[in-house]
Amino acid sequence: MLNGNAASCSIPAGIVRDCDMAFLKMIGYGPGAALDKAQPLPRIQTKTVLTMPMGMKGMGGMTDGDDK
Repeated sequence: MLNGNAASCSIPAGIVRDCDMAFLKMIGYGPGAALDKAQPLPRIQTKTVLTMPMGMKGMGGMTDGDDK
């Protein structure tokens, strides 16, 4: 969990070292609101989600060739 004002974080390489495929998933929650004049009390919550592949083993043919 990160603070809401965090602008960066680091992931140690050892966490994904032996994985065949790794994804980074981030979920952010924004301000919520409730309508107190209604029953039951309806609530809304803003949320954003990002899922990004970090790489897979055997992707050697998908590079631009500069890493040979």
